Amino acid sequence: PGWLLVLALALLPALVEELFFRGALLSGLEKWGQGAAILVSSLCFALVHGSAANFLGPLVAGLLFGYLTVTRSEERRVGKE
Repeated sequence: PGWLLVLALALLPALVEELFFRGALLSGLEKWGQGAAILVSSLCFALVHGSAANFLGPLVAGLLFGYLTVTRSEERRVGKE
């Protein structure tokens, strides 16, 4: 069916990508500090997604997504205390 094709080609790769960049990579780099972790993971995100002409958009998106991930994660930790 068509919905399964959409799921397989659009949603699943985006989910796996987020799990990698904001899950594994960002959390793995947090030992360098949150700012450095966000910056490095965002640079990697931009390098994977863009050419030299299309670097800024993915970089800004990666910075925003990384910031939101870190701040949301902190809010959840504070809420559990």
